[in-house]
Amino acid sequence: MNNTRKRTRYLIFLAVIAAFLNCVVAFIISSNGDFLNNLKTQIVGEEILQLANEQRTIYRAESLVLNEELMQAAQMKADDMAEKGYFSHTDPEGRKFSHWLNEAGYKYTYAAENLAVKFLKSGSIIKAWMKSPSHRASMLSEKYSEAGVGIALGSYKENPSFFVVLLMAEPDVPLKVQKLFNLGPGVSKWQ
Repeated sequence: MNNTRKRTRYLIFLAVIAAFLNCVVAFIISSNGDFLNNLKTQIVGEEILQLANEQRTIYRAESLVLNEELMQAAQMKADDMAEKGYFSHTDPEGRKFSHWLNEAGYKYTYAAENLAVKFLKSGSIIKAWMKSPSHRASMLSEKYSEAGVGIALGSYKENPSFFVVLLMAEPDVPLKVQKLFNLGPGVSKWQ
């Protein structure tokens, strides 16, 4: 009798969990992606740059400064990967990430790109990049002083996925020189 009661409770528990999961799936489907888009901005958003800068501080590198042109370039690259369903530093047409920098009008001396896909948390992305020697080197390099982050929701290997792009660069007029001559951010040519 006792085993029957336990089994009945267990089956009721499973039924409640199944009903709850059904409601969650129905909510996500009925929101036409709004739920996932909101999740993106709450989970990833500007946190990527903040966490990257925390790592840079630990390793005694100066913080990266947000640059609007790099933000635009990173978003264009993230959108392109999400739209076309690829995950690579080179797009299906053979264009490297420098294509997006040029499209955004960003003039640079050095640049690097870190990519992530299928993550839901900023911290997980930063941890993965820190475990990868090449991504870690890019993120901590003192060659770069500016950054931009792009995030897009798309499909990768037939699964809904967030595509994250972190672009890091040194403008052709370094920030230190801009500050010294009071040129202001985004100035790429001597006047």
